[in-house]
Amino acid sequence: MSLPSTSTGRPDWAEFVERAVGTAHPSGPAPLLDLARERVARGAGQYAELADLSSVCDQFADRLGERLARLLAGTPAPDGLAALLAEYPVLARLLAQTCLHAVDATLELLTRFAADRDTIVELLFGGVDPGRLTTVRTSVREHGRGRAVAVLRFADGRAVVYKPRSPALLRHFGELVSWLNKTIPGLALRPVTTVVRPGHGWVEFVAPRPCASVAEVDRFYRRQGALLALLYAVDAVDLHHENLVAAGDQPVLVDVETLFHATLDPVAGQDPAALALRSSVTRTALLPAPLGAGRPRLGEKDVDPAEYRFALLTGFRAGYDAIVAHRDELTGSGGLLSRCGDDEIRLLARPAGAYAALLAESTRPDLLRDDRDRERFFAGPGTPDGPLVRFEVADLVAGEVPVFVGRPGSRDAWTRDGERIPGLLDVSGLDAATAKITDLDEVDRLDQEWLIAAAMAARTGPVDHRGGDPAPEPAATGVPDPPSLLAAACGIADQLVARSLQDEDRANWLGLEPVAGRHWALAPLGAGLGDGYTGVALFLAQLGRLTDTDRYRELARKAIRPLPGLLDTLGDEPEPARTLGPGGFLGLGGICYALSRMSTLLGDGECADWLSRAVELTGTLADVPGGSAGVATGYAGGLLAMLAVHEETGLASAGDVAARFAARLGETVVAGPYSPAGFAGGAAGVAYAMRRFTGTGTAPAPQPVADDDFGWCGGMSGVLLAAADHEPAAVDDAVAALAARRPLRDTSLCHGELGIVDALTVLALRGHEGAARTRVHYAARAIGALDRGGPRCGTPGGVPSPGLLTGLAGIGYGFLRLGFADQVPSVLLLEPASPDR
Repeated sequence: MSLPSTSTGRPDWAEFVERAVGTAHPSGPAPLLDLARERVARGAGQYAELADLSSVCDQFADRLGERLARLLAGTPAPDGLAALLAEYPVLARLLAQTCLHAVDATLELLTRFAADRDTIVELLFGGVDPGRLTTVRTSVREHGRGRAVAVLRFADGRAVVYKPRSPALLRHFGELVSWLNKTIPGLALRPVTTVVRPGHGWVEFVAPRPCASVAEVDRFYRRQGALLALLYAVDAVDLHHENLVAAGDQPVLVDVETLFHATLDPVAGQDPAALALRSSVTRTALLPAPLGAGRPRLGEKDVDPAEYRFALLTGFRAGYDAIVAHRDELTGSGGLLSRCGDDEIRLLARPAGAYAALLAESTRPDLLRDDRDRERFFAGPGTPDGPLVRFEVADLVAGEVPVFVGRPGSRDAWTRDGERIPGLLDVSGLDAATAKITDLDEVDRLDQEWLIAAAMAARTGPVDHRGGDPAPEPAATGVPDPPSLLAAACGIADQLVARSLQDEDRANWLGLEPVAGRHWALAPLGAGLGDGYTGVALFLAQLGRLTDTDRYRELARKAIRPLPGLLDTLGDEPEPARTLGPGGFLGLGGICYALSRMSTLLGDGECADWLSRAVELTGTLADVPGGSAGVATGYAGGLLAMLAVHEETGLASAGDVAARFAARLGETVVAGPYSPAGFAGGAAGVAYAMRRFTGTGTAPAPQPVADDDFGWCGGMSGVLLAAADHEPAAVDDAVAALAARRPLRDTSLCHGELGIVDALTVLALRGHEGAARTRVHYAARAIGALDRGGPRCGTPGGVPSPGLLTGLAGIGYGFLRLGFADQVPSVLLLEPASPDR
């Protein structure tokens, strides 16, 4: 076996491989492991009195064996290890350097432990000797060159945590925690004790412990809320739940290396809602998760964080207000933050998972013969430009996760090897945190509280398209008249104006959006009609038309400004357009419908131009087989949208596309996330679309999908909308069933009260007296509920969200339908405006 040499001699890794493999022909990494273990045992022999070296060496070999197995996983094993490494010299280097780095890191740890042992015993073990070292368990995540956080356990069962970098920042964060305890009576957050040494340190081991009572769980979340406020104030990022230990009623942070983290990548031209999310409390990554590390348990039972949302928000509010009231103690001259100025922090150029994925892919055989191939792979198309790229590529070629460090008081950064990158940051982390704390106010606090509530709601489970619990009895109210309904819609629009996030070019919102109709996500609104910014803009434009209010119309225009760029992108890249689909609420069809309506409502020629491009792009999807049939996501939605566009604007191409969607529907099976019998994704909506196209056909009998499902998307009212021209007796029975039910707390269009009322409105406009009476009754109740508790969205826990189907825009649109049905077409049926509207 022959491996490379250098002008100054054989590389250490080459000599290691040749010595390990020799003339043997094993098929696995055993020779490498044996030699590495031998070197650790020999180097650590001087510490035999302090540690059980046999056990420590076995653990070292087990951990190293796992890493080597991952490197070998993608390659074949021809004629044993020697032949494999001869064929793949890059693999040989990676395996050997992994072993050598692991040996050096382990010996470094033991040497540091021996030097620091007396201090560890005194400060972390209260002066009581723990006995010999028996276990060294290293973390999967490394800090480079084999170094990793490790838990050292001793003969008496106690443990300590080794940090291969200085934990000075953790010590200073403990001072911030102690300061917060003094400002909030009864908080009593637990800081951790540290031993700080140059370039490394030791931290007390905090063991997880379940809570003994509900009161303890409540205290845990109140404390976590206050902790979140502190982390938000000092710009913490990426503190995943592995960094938080649930020790009874104490949330204890054991790693804070990403405090004072400034933004590294450029932000010009980005969605203002995305920028707001990136700078919000969610960037801490420490909001409660339904499962996993960092979450308390009640005895042996899991705890649902949603049940303790009030406790978390109460703690956050207390922490935020305390920081505002005493901010000078943090940011003033000589304040607590200034003590952190020279501490080492980690700068995240890219998520660690992205690096790990690249390294895993780079173990393909074709990338293991020549480092030049690996360099081209890591520096290939899609690699972001910037001052860090060459360092990232060099580390990745070496098989290392790139690591960059900084200091809160500096704009510079450093590589893992200490090379300085001057002026990387526009502003130092310390200056950024100081400015942020200076600007904290009640408006920002309310915004962050909403984000916390929304983020927790998004983790509560799958989307339930039934309306949920019945509403409590609202305060008595009279029959709503158009002015009161218009006032209610304006109140909701004003909330949307206040919640909007804007720059000079565009506006958007953060919201809870059902992804693929199956689970919730907190994100900037996408372009879809159902829960995206086009739906919100449509409501604002319709309200602006009715009230002749420029600020609603201007915000609507600003919200849809990204559409031309989106259409260009989808035109250039067909696959994303196919993924988006032609649907009327979650696809391109809905975008076309919104543009058609807004071109009328705003009298905007640009909307008409964009509409022509959108219709053309949507038409390409009529030629793509295998899509869903439903109204929300599929061909039926595209058909209804194109019919509405053609009728409202006279655009001939829309009529042609409608005919092609109708032909495609004849050969498509209903599929999607909604009820197979309902309107949004089922047979009722498909049948309605075909009848709109042909003007004939038989409607399905109006019957509920489930006894407790009355909503538009999958229940009785949606089927009734689709079957309004069915035989009168069946319609009468359905209206009677809707009249007899208890009203829902949810007032949304999708599966809430106003979607049901819209079905009754359609029937009332067609002369059905029972529907007209029932509609008035439930309209009065909806207004009463609004007066009592505000609009309740169709989101988990009713968390306010902007969207049309499940959010505020749809509730506002529903009120416009109640008061002005002759001027406001049914968006749930994708109706066009009639000529007199």
